[in-house]
Amino acid sequence: MTPMDARKEAMRWAQIEKDDPDFALLHYAEIGHLGKVKKLLARGADADSVQHIDTGIEQVKDTPLYASAGAGHIAVAQALIAAGAEVDIEADDGWRPLHHATLNGQSAMVAFLAASGADINRREELEGQTPLHIACARADEKTVAALVKAGARRDVRDDLGRMPEDVIGAIGGAASDTQDKKRRTGAIRQIFANAAAAEHARAEAAAAALTTLQKDISIAKPVTVRRRMPK
Repeated sequence: MTPMDARKEAMRWAQIEKDDPDFALLHYAEIGHLGKVKKLLARGADADSVQHIDTGIEQVKDTPLYASAGAGHIAVAQALIAAGAEVDIEADDGWRPLHHATLNGQSAMVAFLAASGADINRREELEGQTPLHIACARADEKTVAALVKAGARRDVRDDLGRMPEDVIGAIGGAASDTQDKKRRTGAIRQIFANAAAAEHARAEAAAAALTTLQKDISIAKPVTVRRRMPK
């Protein structure tokens, strides 16, 4: 793009900011322009505005948070949530910002959204998959680790009855190199094994603490109450 073209584009978007601030907010959220996002929010643009985008094949729903989540723009997502954006706002087919971030391998965004209150076990409506299913299917060990750390359940089944562990590496292009795919698959299975071991250890510790408490109660000395003699 030539300098003149860049100026024309800037002028075009400046006009869109005036005519359709909600659409401009979506655009700037997607490209990660934090300054413009804050400026439009301050002017009253709707942080949860839903835009219907024509892809040439179909119309799809998009929102500023959904767009920024998929692109990994954490500072923008933070500004949108601070302005009242719903962290679990729905796009098409029950997909939420967390699903979008997971699909695009934005592990840091996944961790941020989970910490911001996103439902990490929400199932989308096409196949009933949770973000953990999607991360496993992509063989994305970093995103799997972020979800598991945030407390994602490993026992949720999708519409075909599959748990996340059952779909590890299911997406063909998740890792084109065979050795890399094996490494990723092994890493995810180890994450799951570590999580299961940690849960088992916590359960044993809780059981031991309960046993100790019960023993303490059973050996407690009886309280002797002395009656006062009448005068």
